[in-house]
Amino acid sequence: MTIRFQCPYCDKTLKAADDKAGLRVKCPTCGNAITVQESPQIPVAEIDDDGLNESAFEPRPRTHSAPVALDPGEVIGTSWEIYKSQLGLLIAAVVIVVIVPGAIMGLGVFIAAILGGVGDQFGRQNNMMRPGVTLASMVIQFGATILGLLLQTFLGIGQTIVFLKVARGQPTEFGDLFRGGHYLLRAMGSGILFGLMVFFGLLLLIVPGIIAGLTFWPYLYILVDTDAPGLDCLSRAREITRNTWGTIFVLWLTSMGLGMLGELACFIGLIFTTPLVLMLFAVAYCRMTGQRTALD
Repeated sequence: MTIRFQCPYCDKTLKAADDKAGLRVKCPTCGNAITVQESPQIPVAEIDDDGLNESAFEPRPRTHSAPVALDPGEVIGTSWEIYKSQLGLLIAAVVIVVIVPGAIMGLGVFIAAILGGVGDQFGRQNNMMRPGVTLASMVIQFGATILGLLLQTFLGIGQTIVFLKVARGQPTEFGDLFRGGHYLLRAMGSGILFGLMVFFGLLLLIVPGIIAGLTFWPYLYILVDTDAPGLDCLSRAREITRNTWGTIFVLWLTSMGLGMLGELACFIGLIFTTPLVLMLFAVAYCRMTGQRTALD
């Protein structure tokens, strides 16, 4: 039996064998990841002959199980081996996420400073104030900051997709870094709520903030992995992090140590240590949810 379905992004009609139902696949037309599911309402006249090659399907992950006890040594060792095998791609993903939003925000500051300087000089020469120029420079700087933060969130989602796919041994390409638009609004809402919980928790004698961080940290992995609706990724994060706080705290201390090593190397070392830290948590997420990694 053949399943016929439409890509929700480009409306292309595709077909696949019925045993592929529920699998994730990349649309050959627009490149977006979609789920194979039958659409019986497609009129016969609109059915195309386009099928999907076997290589287009992502491996079916294991069903998410109850919280799994983690071995920090195994997580670190597995992360290191996967990190070494995909070093170039992982470093490129981290560099893009840092440089592009930073460049946008820096450009806004630079333009605002030039505009403000020109306005001050003009005002002194003509013995008058230029409030319009000052307001314009503030608007430019504020707009660049907001745009930079939006880009940082968008690229951060793509970075999570890249690291999760590499951790699971799935085919990964640089373009995955720019496929976070589908999750952007939910990621922003969940990220703001997560940040507020950690911030106010730290204000309350620090410990509640640490607990919030250890409880909800995998929310973004859950979002891109399961396409969870609304803020469900936060509630699911709480479910899968039960009995894992000790190991995650060890991984957090490890990441702190790696960060310090990167900073000691004139901060250039962060280019190499940051991808390893991100891979640690991607592998930890796979282990916690019972999914295979690239080494299994």
